Amino acid sequence: MAPSAFVELVETLLQRDGYRTQRPAGAGAERLVVATTASGDSMIVSAHHVEGPNAWNPDSSEKISTPQLHRTRRLADQHEAGLLVVVTNGGFSRPARRYAEEHGIDLLDRSSLQRWAEWQEPLVLVDDAEQDAA
Repeated sequence: MAPSAFVELVETLLQRDGYRTQRPAGAGAERLVVATTASGDSMIVSAHHVEGPNAWNPDSSEKISTPQLHRTRRLADQHEAGLLVVVTNGGFSRPARRYAEEHGIDLLDRSSLQRWAEWQEPLVLVDDAEQDAA
């Protein structure tokens, strides 16, 4: 799957769950989707597609790293959304998970993505600014 097709998949899943979506313009925004609930709460979803033979069980070189999350956070800040969610078909490095926790970034790895996409578990935006794939 091409990275652009992965972003389209994530956008389609958001729409399935009742979010209004739009794709922001600008440098580096090709991975971003702005998702808004009917009540007006919004989040930025950044879709990072991992390619390679081990995407289902990524090794350290195929995981999303802290610098990638930092760049994504800076882009999201420009769009002033309430939440930032990063979705990947791979995994996240341990330092990236710590960074996400420190900066309030919600992470969806391959197993969370599978529950959301294949098992049709909805992505829920909770009032207290926590997002959970439940």
